[in-house]
Amino acid sequence: MSGSRPRPPKDITFALAIALVLVGTALLLLTTGALPGPSRLWPMGVAAVGCVILYLGATRSLPSAWIFVGSAFVLSAALLIVRGFMEWPLSRYWPLFMVVLGCSNLVSGWIRYKRRRAAYLVPSIAFMILGVFFSLFSFDVIQFSFRRFFSEWWPVFLIAAGLVLLFLYFYNRIRFARASGRTER
Repeated sequence: MSGSRPRPPKDITFALAIALVLVGTALLLLTTGALPGPSRLWPMGVAAVGCVILYLGATRSLPSAWIFVGSAFVLSAALLIVRGFMEWPLSRYWPLFMVVLGCSNLVSGWIRYKRRRAAYLVPSIAFMILGVFFSLFSFDVIQFSFRRFFSEWWPVFLIAAGLVLLFLYFYNRIRFARASGRTER
């Protein structure tokens, strides 16, 4: 064999691969009757845009915000496609977009920092927890209204805040003890 270096793949290969996957998925949803008509396939366009943004963010030296936006588009498109199957009204599934934003922030934060950092973990997890929490009311898992829940259960937020502060206190205390070479009792 010759000593030539392999060439990087061309961008057209990526574009063709994404187009084939999205068009194939759309046609499969139509031919199997999973979606009643082509008017419900518009999220595939959102997914295509998200894939392009993700690709540009991953292959060029662009800020991690590109990864956030691209993954938010792709995950939102997946949610909208599932919504097409379930025929949910927006009033039912809107909290799941908070979960999508939390997941997108988690991905972009990990790519940016290459390790766990509170700068992206805390908001990401907060958005996901809030999305799941509001989904419990939206999907009628909890049978009474959010207003009633909040008026009766608001002290739980004080308890949760106290538990978080206790965790942070002990975590920082252990970290300080390790850094100073002392053993913690």
